[in-house]
Order: sequence, then structure tokens, then C-alpha cells
Amino acid sequence: VIAVLVIARQVGQMAAFADVHTAALVFYAIVTSILVVTLHRSLLAHIIGLLALGSTITLASAVFAPGLPGGVELADTFDAVIATLVGVLIARAVAKHDPGLDIRSLRKLRG
Repeated sequence: VIAVLVIARQVGQMAAFADVHTAALVFYAIVTSILVVTLHRSLLAHIIGLLALGSTITLASAVFAPGLPGGVELADTFDAVIATLVGVLIARAVAKHDPGLDIRSLRKLRG
């Protein structure tokens, strides 16, 4: 994490990003969220990493293209689609792993 912070700070100080004051923050957030998705094996970490990546895309579009509101809306839509997809995949994985959690089997519990 510290190495990524140092690299992001160096990228933020490049001449190409001299006009963008928060470029280092954007690069740090992008790299950190990608690392969370790639390095952790937990499904919850993957969800958090994907949601962070979607939010970082929104942040990057707002920072690097402030006059482009369509890009911000597209990034928010991307975030919602990915969150929905991940939720559906988690629900299917849980139902496949433990079929006892299916609502049809829980209806038998009524008296």
C-alpha cells in the first residue's frame, strides 16, 4: 500500500498532470481497488474492490473531464450494473452451495 502511494504521488507530479491537483489520489484509488480485486481471495473483498473501482471511475471522470457530465453518468450506470451482477452471482453461489436456503424448502416449516 505504501509503495502504491509513493508511485501514485510520483505519477501525480508528472508534467502531464500539472493542471490536475488530485491526479495522485485518482491513481492511488484506481491501483488500490485493482489490487484488492486481484490479490484477495475473499468474495467480500472482490465485491468491495469492484464497487471501489466503479466509484473510482466516477471520480476519475469528474477529475479529468469536469465538462463531461455524460461520462459521470455512464460511470454511475456501470457501477450499478456491476453491483447488481455481483449480487446475483453471490445469491446463486449461496443457493448452489447450500440448497437448504432455498425459499421452497423453507416453506415446509409452516405448521
